[in-house]
Amino acid sequence: VAVDMWSVGCIFAEILLRKPVFEGKAELHQLGLIFGLTGLPDEETWPRCKDLANWKLAENFRMSTPRWRALFPELEDGGSLSDLGLEMLKSLMECCPAQRSSAAAAHKHPYLCWEAPQPQEPGMMPTFQESNAQGRAATNPAAIAVRRGGLGKVQIGFQMAMKWFTQGD
Repeated sequence: VAVDMWSVGCIFAEILLRKPVFEGKAELHQLGLIFGLTGLPDEETWPRCKDLANWKLAENFRMSTPRWRALFPELEDGGSLSDLGLEMLKSLMECCPAQRSSAAAAHKHPYLCWEAPQPQEPGMMPTFQESNAQGRAATNPAAIAVRRGGLGKVQIGFQMAMKWFTQGD
């Protein structure tokens, strides 16, 4: 669905930026931020956009040119986003839903097929210390005792609360 692909584009942008791509405080502010990046749609870029129920609100925005490269510069060292990557991002964040990239098209986009990051061998991937609750419970002596039937739920709850108060998470 087109709205899902817009979301994929936003997530892709946020991974690159390491922050939210649009932080609108209200609907009109959000639209202003979106059109500030993509440029204000017109009949050429979004046929029949003026037929949309609330399109009159968009008339409050100044015509602007897209600012994709300003937000995602292509750096000489290969950082940020290549032309192919920017092409894919723009196709995911196309304002006109009918012109937005589909999941199948995005999956086959040259950026994902030919450019970095290329797939890695599992041994090349970084590893991280377990951080989820199940991982902690697997090594927690009190949790192990409960699984073995050694402690009651009340006792384990008290012990965990005391640990939290005295030692933190």
